[in-house]
Amino acid sequence: MSWLALLAAAALSASTQQLPPVLGEGEVGPNTTASHSEVDTRRPADLGIDPVRALSGVPGVLISDRRNEAQDPRLVVRGFGARAAFGIRGVRLVVDGIPASMPDGQGQLSHVPWSADAVVTVERGPLAILSGAAGAVIRVQTLPELAPTAQAEMVIGGGNRQRLSAEFASVDGAAERYSGIAALGYHNGGFRPHSSAHRAQVGARWQQLGLGGRWQLVAHGLRSRADDPLGLNREDFLRDPDSTVSNAARFDTRKQLDHGELGWSWSSLDDEIQVSAYAGHRAIEQFLAIPTFVQAAPTQSGAVINLRRRFGGLSLNGGDDPEQQAQGWRYRLSVEQQREQRRGFENFRGDTLGVRGALRRDEQNRATSSNAVIEGWWGTQRQQLHAGLRLTQVRMSSDDAYIVAGNPDDSGSATDSALLPAVEYRWQPTETVRFNAAFSLGLEVPTLAERAYSVGGSGFNAELDASEFGHAELGMRWSLSSAWQLAASLYQIDSKDELAVAESSGGRTVFRNAAEGRRHGLELALSGELGGDWSARLSANWIDARIDAADGDGQVNLPGQPARWGQLSMEGPLGSRSRAGIDWQLSSATPVNANTNERAPGYGRLDLWWSRPLGGKNAPVLSLRVDNLFDRRYAGSVIVGERNGRYYEPAPGRELGLGLRWEWR
Repeated sequence: MSWLALLAAAALSASTQQLPPVLGEGEVGPNTTASHSEVDTRRPADLGIDPVRALSGVPGVLISDRRNEAQDPRLVVRGFGARAAFGIRGVRLVVDGIPASMPDGQGQLSHVPWSADAVVTVERGPLAILSGAAGAVIRVQTLPELAPTAQAEMVIGGGNRQRLSAEFASVDGAAERYSGIAALGYHNGGFRPHSSAHRAQVGARWQQLGLGGRWQLVAHGLRSRADDPLGLNREDFLRDPDSTVSNAARFDTRKQLDHGELGWSWSSLDDEIQVSAYAGHRAIEQFLAIPTFVQAAPTQSGAVINLRRRFGGLSLNGGDDPEQQAQGWRYRLSVEQQREQRRGFENFRGDTLGVRGALRRDEQNRATSSNAVIEGWWGTQRQQLHAGLRLTQVRMSSDDAYIVAGNPDDSGSATDSALLPAVEYRWQPTETVRFNAAFSLGLEVPTLAERAYSVGGSGFNAELDASEFGHAELGMRWSLSSAWQLAASLYQIDSKDELAVAESSGGRTVFRNAAEGRRHGLELALSGELGGDWSARLSANWIDARIDAADGDGQVNLPGQPARWGQLSMEGPLGSRSRAGIDWQLSSATPVNANTNERAPGYGRLDLWWSRPLGGKNAPVLSLRVDNLFDRRYAGSVIVGERNGRYYEPAPGRELGLGLRWEWR
């Protein structure tokens, strides 16, 4: 195969130049493989309140800008998460040490204060299964540099958007005490009718010596309200991508979210033992656009979602550090639980639409995830074998308290458990080339939301099975010279009982099990120096992802997953004090439904930015940004399997941004 030839040729032709300590694509240690990436989130004049810009250049990661803040951004890694109609699936999310993925597997990044100079680490590939992920682990550190500093930023931009943010950190070096806080206020007028949003959020961290080791407290809080403009069908999307369907205004579709969490962790002074605990709550009220006549069915659960969720967990980690020791072992034990009351109401009272009406659903849901992991590694700096086992069990239950004539008891439960092995061999034949080959068996459990509905409108879908898969990868990192780095990953994922969308309408999605699926792909990352202090980074991805068709007649492309996408970024100085940058993104067409050949068109977009300090030390920095320079209109995201054909969530046209940032050290 030509890809294998490419990797083999890389090894044979490698020079004797040593690997530099830091790769442009994010190497952080001697054991880092091709499927590891690290990025920072700071972007000049960026109005984003999510990690779209930070993650869009990471190989294997597809993150979509919905520009619908009633929904989280779509995040897909090697096909995992492509089917998600809400939240993030198949990817383990950890923010400041606190899981942002719930015990049932669904995750959100909406509560992360992205105004902070966050650092994002992405671990994808077979070994991610040992950290509780099907496809990847994304770790976010929102206050990575706890040095004495204070900073503030104001950004205004197109679409009537404004953002104010501030960050403060203090350090007492003698007592090894660190503290930091970041806050953000945001308003979005919306470029489409009925798409405005506003939010306020905060993140804080406290760290010091004590209790015989180092301990840390972390807190996150968010309050947001966002109108939901819904998707567009193909005709409306091509005719007027700035439009909104009439049902959005008629039913006043919207979402209100309150989120708070607190995390505590302690580690011994030698870092051989770590203990952590966290707890939080999440409250959601969301109004959907389900017509009143549809809600007349006795088994229909209304069109207003009212959710109250409490969650928490405990974990114990111990053993050696693979970044520091060539041979060793470690273990992890964890238990996480979520309890939620999910109620549904009609979205009308009499002839008045868009208000909470009669109760149609009332249930108590629970999910408990228990994991035990042991892993070890043996070898030298030149070659190493890394292997591990994860024993996992996820128990879910739903107790129905709304039982009336025509609506039977919809209670149900399901338990999924597995013993999941993973192994990786790493080989560094020269100082410039490192290879890795890895394989794992994995399990992706349906979430409570995915099991919430069965075909025909009944309740808990206990017949929905967990997906099983095998994940194989061959990777390479190659130092082409002292200035240029290349990383490549070739992978194949075979799955059984893959989850697929059976139907999606009015904010409600029903899932089914496809018999089998297969994905194989190639990821490339090239980074280096262009001269004149300019740098460049290229990410290119190709994937062939297929699942069995619903009618059993052959296979179809995995909905929500384009076959090719990538990004080229360059930045450097302009004159003595200014800096400038360019981001060029490309994507092929995206299938939107497994039952049709309909696709969201491919696109290319170009973004430019420029920044310059307005004085000396501690002077504000002025930034300008032009997004989508050539005013291309395309679907920023898709709603997979939407029953009414409203698959398309349009991205805005050309937008300008102006930012002013102060920083004091």
